[in-house]
Amino acid sequence: MSGLVAASTAALALAMVASCSKPKAEPSADAKALFASVCARCHGEDGHGGLPLYEGGPSPRNFADPDFQRAFTDEDIKRTIRDGKGAGMPPFGATFTPEQLDALVGRVRSFDPKAK
Repeated sequence: MSGLVAASTAALALAMVASCSKPKAEPSADAKALFASVCARCHGEDGHGGLPLYEGGPSPRNFADPDFQRAFTDEDIKRTIRDGKGAGMPPFGATFTPEQLDALVGRVRSFDPKAK
């Protein structure tokens, strides 16, 4: 990871911690690119989820659902990314750094219709 990417990701993480609430600003280009490269294949570029990956399986979460945004804390979202959800979502704990996890949480929060 380049120094610029690391610095941008760290700055986003610090801003999120400092605010102690859901971020209202648009996520960084790095967070958008990270989401697009890994998460969007199931959750869609717009975060609205998609079709189940297998017959009878769960549909990927719709991040634009206000009920989801209210019900889950940032730590809940981070834990799900890190640990997965059984057969519905694989764990990505070894894939992302703590800074990248924070950036992804910010990207997930950016789909909240109330944050816009």
